[in-house]
Amino acid sequence: MLSFHERKTLRELQHRLLADDPDLERSFRDAPLRRALGRRVRLALTVFTACAFGVVLLLLGSPASALGIAVVAVVSWLMWLRPDDAGHGKP
Repeated sequence: MLSFHERKTLRELQHRLLADDPDLERSFRDAPLRRALGRRVRLALTVFTACAFGVVLLLLGSPASALGIAVVAVVSWLMWLRPDDAGHGKP
């Protein structure tokens, strides 16, 4: 727990930082959204690529490889459906 003096000093520091750079607060506030969107886009691309690659392998006559790629697609899909903060150890 911070003392009254420490809290007052912290508030003053925050006010000075925001006065120096008004976009600083927005960058901290928007960072989790950018990470979540970036994660979702990467996983969607992984699922799409794995499905396309699996179909090509199946057409080329390699069902075992296509099955392996299908497993990657399913795991990626399940990760995509999982909430963004799951498994990060946050309380």
